[in-house]
Amino acid sequence: MLKFLLRRLLSVLATLVVITAIIYGIVCLAPIESRARLYMGRRTRAFMPPELEQRTIETIIREHGLNDPYPIQYLRWASRLVRGEWGWSPILRSDVLDVLLVRIPATVELTLYSLLLSIPLGLVSGAVAGWRRTRIADQVFRLVAFIGMSVPPFILGLVLLSLFSVGLTGSSLDISARSRAWWSGRHRSRPSPVC
Repeated sequence: MLKFLLRRLLSVLATLVVITAIIYGIVCLAPIESRARLYMGRRTRAFMPPELEQRTIETIIREHGLNDPYPIQYLRWASRLVRGEWGWSPILRSDVLDVLLVRIPATVELTLYSLLLSIPLGLVSGAVAGWRRTRIADQVFRLVAFIGMSVPPFILGLVLLSLFSVGLTGSSLDISARSRAWWSGRHRSRPSPVC
């Protein structure tokens, strides 16, 4: 059992290294100047003369080693990641790790609520499908499981949100009159942005 767990842990670490190396490599395909501009805020760039912007970009490239070979950049990034230095988010204007730590409790809570629903449903449907093998109940549960695994989670979330918050009358969800008005009418016929 210990050998199995050790093998699984090593395979997870190897997968993590390979995936992060590929993603970091894709990011490194962007021009160096574009990556250097990410270290500058939009407002800073907007009010900066072109000559000063170019000097600032060159300074950022030199300070952060953006001209270094890919393996050196990746190892530097990975060592910072392990030490807890996850970088700065220019959009949120905060450290990435601080933002994640603030949002983790809500994510864990949502995950636990979904498990409270999905585990009993999965056990009951699996038991019924096993008991009524090759009958209509088994076929229905297989179809629902197949659709549930095939549909991307963000699409399924939008459909379920639409069904339970808008489609059902007398729902327990609190929908304000303003959001009902937005959803009905002209906005309902337009496609909604997904990302």
